Amino acid sequence: MYLKGEFDNATVFDGFCGPGTLGLFSILAGAKKVTLNDAWLPAIDNTILNIQVNADILGVKLDHQLDYQIHNDKKRAIVGVEPELMATASGSAMIEVYYGDIRKSVSVLKECDICLIDTFPAVDPQKYISICKEIARKVVII
Repeated sequence: MYLKGEFDNATVFDGFCGPGTLGLFSILAGAKKVTLNDAWLPAIDNTILNIQVNADILGVKLDHQLDYQIHNDKKRAIVGVEPELMATASGSAMIEVYYGDIRKSVSVLKECDICLIDTFPAVDPQKYISICKEIARKVVII
């Protein structure tokens, strides 16, 4: 996809972002907007840290980040359901980081060019394909 230029000016949704690696690479590959999402709160922490550490390489600056401490946050469950915007960054590309279930997060996104699905090995990605096909021009299973 990178060699074919499919990320050029694309909007990308990484629905199971983990530490954000695939979505952040999408920026380096030419994406103009990346929405990162994960339902696991520690993954969101790692994603935001990854954006901060790689901001210069990505050409972005963190604009907004919710002030929370993962181990002392009594308001949030360790696994999120409703999508909650946790951070944004801008510069060479726009980045949004959401904490919530992918099945609900697609309602926030509405549409994108590429949807990345990278689940844990024991999770069947097939049940998420139809969700992503509703909003994405192309669905990629990693």
